[in-house]
Amino acid sequence: MGKTKAGRGSGTVPSKDQISNELIAQHGPYSVTVRDLLKELKYQTSLRFVDEAVHRLIVLKAIEEHGIDLDEDAVYDYMEQYREERDLYSEEEIDSWLKRNHLNDDEFYELCKYEASVTALREKLFPEEKLLEAFAYRKIELEEVELYHIIAPDVDLAKEIIAQAEEGEMFFEMARKYSTEEETKKLCGYIGRTKRSDLRAEIEAAVFSAKKGEIVGPFKGSRGYHLYLIDEIHPATFNERTKTLLRSELFAQFLMSKLGAHETVFQEPESE
Repeated sequence: MGKTKAGRGSGTVPSKDQISNELIAQHGPYSVTVRDLLKELKYQTSLRFVDEAVHRLIVLKAIEEHGIDLDEDAVYDYMEQYREERDLYSEEEIDSWLKRNHLNDDEFYELCKYEASVTALREKLFPEEKLLEAFAYRKIELEEVELYHIIAPDVDLAKEIIAQAEEGEMFFEMARKYSTEEETKKLCGYIGRTKRSDLRAEIEAAVFSAKKGEIVGPFKGSRGYHLYLIDEIHPATFNERTKTLLRSELFAQFLMSKLGAHETVFQEPESE
């Protein structure tokens, strides 16, 4: 698929009826139009898609207000990145992906232009100095530890596991042998990088005050008694990973503040 120029039309604005009757899908003798889709969406119990549409309009307005207008080279660079992230290298792979996602070349171009513009908007709204302010304020909660975990069915077994660990038994092997949590048991108890907010208050206090290699617990829970091995300690660092996280969270807050400024009012459908 070569470079495409999307959004090039004849300049004729379609009428409301033309838009409503535009065909979206065909299933044998059944034709699904824009009007049919809008009716079905209106009947759904969840109207989350409306919030998502409003979010997009808010973002588009902000992109315009902040003068973000990417040239084609910037969009094509983003398209290449988008393809690489999804392992879409050959023309056949790209065409197959477009077909699965019901997109044509022009629509794919517009999708990438929108996402690249959102990235540029995030960077403009939240430059590095603002991220540093947010980092300083949230440094403690951005700390992480890498944990292994065992859930023992009773407190006596939990204490026995600690005693065996002190005698040299490997925590990982005991996780496979004793833990009742099937998901992490298969991984020798590994639950990965964990933030303070992921843990109950008493567990958080013990885990984040422990040293690497220490076992903390047991902590009584609804499924048994929990033990944690501190495998690695990751102090908060102002790196690219943290910048991406902070920028995403700040941008989400920006969108929510815009969304909360007005109430969504649903219009009654016009009678046919």
